[in-house]
Amino acid sequence: MTTHPQAINVDVGHHIEWHLFGLTFNADTMLGTVVAGLIVIGLGLLIRRKASARQPTRPQLFFEAIVEQVEAQVEESLGIKTAPFVVPLALTLFVFIFTANLLALIPTGHHPEYMPPPASDVNLTYALALLVIVWMHIVGIRKKGFRGYYHHLVKPYWFMLPINIVEEIAKPLTLALRLFGNIFSGV
Repeated sequence: MTTHPQAINVDVGHHIEWHLFGLTFNADTMLGTVVAGLIVIGLGLLIRRKASARQPTRPQLFFEAIVEQVEAQVEESLGIKTAPFVVPLALTLFVFIFTANLLALIPTGHHPEYMPPPASDVNLTYALALLVIVWMHIVGIRKKGFRGYYHHLVKPYWFMLPINIVEEIAKPLTLALRLFGNIFSGV
């Protein structure tokens, strides 16, 4: 049985770190996140500036195709009329994560050889999961009221409350760990 040399020297949780006021910041994750964010914002502004209904540009057509796919998935799972706010959020997350993962193709000229994608740091995936879950709860409370929204925790029976609370906590954790694991492993 042969092993891959890359699999032997995997440093889990190893990051370029900055220390400030007793806090540790993962510099590679922060820089990658900023770079990906600036690329996404720049592409959005570029597409908006050159957008035309009569002569759409290639980037505009590509972006419209992505929007249609996201809208189709939201319609299939939630219904756009039920949750129109999900499309911009899902689209932004998709484009950001996709762009952030492409950063792994950029050579750095030092160790590590390539820029690590920000999603290979579990802190970013937890932050994204927290953002989505908090936003989901805020919108749910706005639409149905506090009691109406959280009533789903006692369905189908009231004694299911502890299990449903564990499920509400486990969903974002598992999604964050799945994204982290996929990106960290290079899948």
